[in-house]
Amino acid sequence: MDREHRLHERAEKIAALLEALWGDQPPISPNPQMTALIDAVAGDDEHGRALRLVVHGDELTYTQLARAVLDTGPRSAALTNLPARLLQQLMAAGVIEATLSPGMAALPDENCGAWELEAGTNTVSYDATCARLLGIGHTPGQGRSSLPLSTLTTGSDLMINPSSGAGARTRPVIHPQDEPLVTAALAQALRTGDRYEMRFRVWLADGTWAWRASRARVLPATATTARRLVGFMAADDVAVVRV
Repeated sequence: MDREHRLHERAEKIAALLEALWGDQPPISPNPQMTALIDAVAGDDEHGRALRLVVHGDELTYTQLARAVLDTGPRSAALTNLPARLLQQLMAAGVIEATLSPGMAALPDENCGAWELEAGTNTVSYDATCARLLGIGHTPGQGRSSLPLSTLTTGSDLMINPSSGAGARTRPVIHPQDEPLVTAALAQALRTGDRYEMRFRVWLADGTWAWRASRARVLPATATTARRLVGFMAADDVAVVRV
């Protein structure tokens, strides 16, 4: 569910709450509009708490959140469990230092995987190192494998990495919270020619999520090829946090 649908769902719940409180009449108050707004804000907080979410009324700051997360265990494991949108907000606020991501800083090096996305066919080709980093299968001896981007992002019809076990995947390659961000960033890079740079989580065969860093540049179309992204990928399981 995207952000617009989530906001719509929240608004419907608040509308139902206000109707239950006041019916189709305005609140009995010297300032009915303000009373209705106060009830709406309080009701939205309570709905959030019912879903076990941290809400505005809890007055939890980004710094307090970062300290609490780090106290639960290793930085990489704790931060991996945070929603992608919240991670981006923490980075934007300077609580998490995104520029010090070791995987991103290392791109490219000898431990990186190489990949390419062609705009014309929306097909991703990748090498054996990328296959290992993504936890997907790769034919031994084959220079590169290729898949539709939609298959790679959803995990449908993919096999897990044979070195980690055999069988079909039961979960998507990219974390569901990160997949729309990755897809949008790829599309924007192909559309505008801007550099692509993204951190995201992938599901491994042992059932854990691991961070990956990826960077790519756009190659313009030629007489025989469509515009394409050519990039690298690396493991990125450490984040630097400033509290």
